Amino acid sequence: MFKKVLLAHDGSDCSQEAFRLALEIAREDRADLAIVHVVDITKATSVISGDASLAQPWLDALDREGDDVLARLQAEAQTRGVRVRVYKAHDAPARAITHLAESLDCDVIVMGTHGRAGISRLVLGSVAEQVIESVDVPVLIAPLKVLARVKRQRAPSSIPLPAL
Repeated sequence: MFKKVLLAHDGSDCSQEAFRLALEIAREDRADLAIVHVVDITKATSVISGDASLAQPWLDALDREGDDVLARLQAEAQTRGVRVRVYKAHDAPARAITHLAESLDCDVIVMGTHGRAGISRLVLGSVAEQVIESVDVPVLIAPLKVLARVKRQRAPSSIPLPAL
């Protein structure tokens, strides 16, 4: 069904679950998997009052962290027989994800979401929502709350379930 899958990964637990989903799709469909990690330069410079020289050590650390994440994901995908390429971008996350999806002509985007609500969502916005509004391909979202419930359902239980 899909030929090119794009996974947006930010290093979070939710992104790791999205990676598992993207890997499964790529394996089943024999699709190419592209993985992008975005170093959010807009957040870094705004946190440090717009002074790029003060933000640089932080950006360098985020850059190295992104390299480590991408290397680990690439190795795991290759071990499972999936054709994979990794990309790192330095931009606002939604803009980088949508640009890469368009330039690679991806069929689907897979990403996690932290499931923020209320004030934190209003202040921080939702990268997933911005991506959904900006692309013409399906976007599969793995919210953290749902993933936690799935993990609990998969986990062995010492309490027997009632028969239906």
